Amino acid sequence: MLRRRHTLAHLRAEARTSLLPAILDALPESMRDPVTADQVEFAVRVRGIPGIVCRPTRPMGADEGQIGFAFPFRVGADRVKSAVTVAPHHIWAFTDPWTVFRTALAANPVPHPALPALATVEREHRVRFGLIGSAALETMTGAGYLRPDSDVDLVVDGSQGPPPAGLPDALDAVARAFQVALDVEILIFDNYGIKMKEFFSRADTLLVKSIEDVSLQKRDVFIDKIAECCGV
Repeated sequence: MLRRRHTLAHLRAEARTSLLPAILDALPESMRDPVTADQVEFAVRVRGIPGIVCRPTRPMGADEGQIGFAFPFRVGADRVKSAVTVAPHHIWAFTDPWTVFRTALAANPVPHPALPALATVEREHRVRFGLIGSAALETMTGAGYLRPDSDVDLVVDGSQGPPPAGLPDALDAVARAFQVALDVEILIFDNYGIKMKEFFSRADTLLVKSIEDVSLQKRDVFIDKIAECCGV
C-alpha cells in the first residue's frame, strides 16, 4: 500500500511519537516557529492526522515509502505541510480514496454539499469515484480542512478502461450548480494518474504520474497498454 498514490496511511501511536521529530524537521523553514510546531505535534500525536502516500523525494529502502502530511491550519495563506519516510511497521491501517468517498457520503452532514450530486453522476455513468485532498482529510479527521473556495479533488477508477465520453460534461454541470472547482484525475491500477481534462483533450501525449515518476507518454501506446491489462 505504500506504493499506491492518494492512499491515506494511519500511523501507529508509537510511530506518531517516534516520527514526530522528522516531521517537524521536514517543515518549510518559514513554518518552524514554536506555535506551528505545537500545532503539528497536537495534530500528529493527539488527533492522529493520517499521511498521504506520495512519490518519494529522497532514496527509499526496499520496503519503505513516503507519506505527506497536510495539516488543517496555515501560516499566512499557505497550508502547513510536511513529509516523512515510513516503513510498514509504522502503519496500522490504510484507507483508499474509494472508501473515503463512501465514508463521506454516509456522513451527516456530508463534508461538501456537492458530494451527493457526484454520487448521482457516479451511478448514472457507471464509474467509481474516490475522494482525495482536503475533502478526504476532513472526512476522515473531522478537522476543518475545507474553506468556501476549496476545490473538491476526485479520482475516477480507470482500471476497467477509459471513462465514458459524457463524464466531463456531467461533472461540469455539478461544478456549475454548486459553484465549486472539481479537480479530477483518472487513476489506473491505483498508481498511474492522468488529469481528466488532459485525457479528454485528445492530445498526442499524456502527462502520467506514478509513485515512481512523472512522464510524458504517447496516448495511443498508453491506452493500448491499459486495454491489454483490462482485457478490453
